[in-house]
Amino acid sequence: SAPTPMIGMVGKHPDIRRAVPAVLKVQAYVYWLRPHNTEGRFGGSLLAMLLKKDLSEAVPALDWKAELEAAKWIQELAITGRLAAARDLGTGGLALTLQKMLLPHAFGGTFSLPGSKTKDDQNEIAFGEYSASYVLATHEPLSIESFEHLECHLLGVAVPKSSTLQLGSGVLELRKAESKALESLSI
Repeated sequence: SAPTPMIGMVGKHPDIRRAVPAVLKVQAYVYWLRPHNTEGRFGGSLLAMLLKKDLSEAVPALDWKAELEAAKWIQELAITGRLAAARDLGTGGLALTLQKMLLPHAFGGTFSLPGSKTKDDQNEIAFGEYSASYVLATHEPLSIESFEHLECHLLGVAVPKSSTLQLGSGVLELRKAESKALESLSI
């Protein structure tokens, strides 16, 4: 089972008060930034077995051009104050990334799954792992740029005081026990 490679970043931040959080705290437009024509990977996950996927996937090659283009655009959005939150898309795919970003502060909403046509498509898109992919939450709608190596999709709008996140035809809910546990963590 092959892991999905991710680029981690470490650096000196000139003003930590302006750092972009990974958890959303304000209503925002939610986007998925990913390389053109990318497909989700499952490695040896349990979902791969349920979807009858090949469990012997090779480690996907990193798309350095897409990674660089994504890093530059995310940096520009951060510097200009347009980002409300941002997360890389890894284990658990889009579904888990949205849960981590939205549900800790009771944000929810209805979100699309770009490219899905069937229930199997939805599962693959929602739970697959994608290299050089990010979920971005912005204060205002973005004018989607023309990218050379990336595509950017508006998934929906995250709204406060909601414990329900609808992704495609699936619904994810923050249960009371999880809510209390998250509150105790002071995220």
